Amino acid sequence: MKRHWHKYQAKIRKSNKGFTLLELLVVVGIIGVLSLFTAPYMSIWNNRSSFENSVLYFKNILNTAKLESLNRN
Repeated sequence: MKRHWHKYQAKIRKSNKGFTLLELLVVVGIIGVLSLFTAPYMSIWNNRSSFENSVLYFKNILNTAKLESLNRN
């Protein structure tokens, strides 16, 4: 009985070594489709982030100017 079980385990290990080519192609295809849908949104997000950074930079310049004027008076 033990010997038969050992042969069965060996067959299971040999058959589960990795992924098939079809499985890998399906995953790559899914990632490609998802990236096509998300690419335009990433561009919009990047532009918004750049604008927000510019606004924050301008606010910092104004705050620095206010502090400098308070220090000089």
